[in-house]
Amino acid sequence: MRKIKSLFTALTIIGVLVISGSPASAHTEILKSSPAADKIISVMPKSIRLTFGEKLLVVMGSKSKANSITVKSPGNKIVSNGKVKVVANIASINLVTLKESGKYQVTFRVVARDGHVLKDSFKFEFRK
Repeated sequence: MRKIKSLFTALTIIGVLVISGSPASAHTEILKSSPAADKIISVMPKSIRLTFGEKLLVVMGSKSKANSITVKSPGNKIVSNGKVKVVANIASINLVTLKESGKYQVTFRVVARDGHVLKDSFKFEFRK
């Protein structure tokens, strides 16, 4: 009986260690952007492209914007144009023709397939 109690105690301790030592469910993160965050560019892109670590959720027919990208000029005008396009783990949005030098602010909100929301922003700089 003593050996069974010792074995049960040992198995319980091992079980607790295995459960508590397992990594938490990871949430999506941005892997890269085009243009890249904090970079100075001399050719203005026609769109912003964001790549994430997980596939993104697309809610068809919903009026709510599950995934959004907004780009503002140095003069604080919205220069992103149209709807966000999502293909697997990539979200993109078109830009109007840009000519203003300075720092552009990219703000995004995406929903990963697991339902977790990621909101963040970054800047890039355009110099003619």
